[in-house]
Amino acid sequence: MKRILFILAALILFITCCEEIEFYSEIPEVSFKEFRYDDSTLVINFVDGDGDLGLSQADTSGSYSPDSLYYRNLFLSYFSYEATEFTEIELKSSPNLRFEQIPTPEGNNKTVKGTIEVNLFSNLPDPLPDSFMIKFYIVDRALHESNRDSSGILTFNELLEE
Repeated sequence: MKRILFILAALILFITCCEEIEFYSEIPEVSFKEFRYDDSTLVINFVDGDGDLGLSQADTSGSYSPDSLYYRNLFLSYFSYEATEFTEIELKSSPNLRFEQIPTPEGNNKTVKGTIEVNLFSNLPDPLPDSFMIKFYIVDRALHESNRDSSGILTFNELLEE
């Protein structure tokens, strides 16, 4: 009887202690979370199944060299919204940004989830239209491009109401 109780207790302990491995694609997924008007911060949700997001300061050669498309890993486009129509805003310099490497978890489950917060104050079009939208996507270290998402229509009327 003691042996059966010991085996049963060991089995229950084994089942409850095992970490459930989440399986996500090695291609990152992004979604819009919020735009904070008070500090011009774009907040993006992300999930990546193999945990290879972000670039370190040492990533400056090959595909990540300063003259390469993938030197930056957050790609942004701005659109003005007028009379039910979106028009891309042409910028003098690239709006794309580079975010730091996110540590890859130890163990079998390499999935990383979280948010990326990017202050766009110095990166917003000037002048910024009253109503606008930001489209974005990210690229991981294996050069997998995420899905594209957007902020939806952002207006400065919301800023005035806060």
